[in-house]
Amino acid sequence: MNKKYEKGLSLIESAMVLALAATVTAGVMFYYQSASDSNKSQNAISEVMSATSAINGLYIGQTSYSGLDSTILLNT
Repeated sequence: MNKKYEKGLSLIESAMVLALAATVTAGVMFYYQSASDSNKSQNAISEVMSATSAINGLYIGQTSYSGLDSTILLNT
């Protein structure tokens, strides 16, 4: 058979394309997971800072946090 009339990909070329696609996909998934974890961490830090500010606002003129319980925090 004449070589110039053969069309398509060989098995090795197809395997290389699939390996490259898998590598790119794995990289994208890793980046997405990293960004997602970072976003979750930032949200948690923001919530903790908000709670800290609320507690400090409730007890700003007092010397201690005596009497602080979850019902007071939930009502603020």
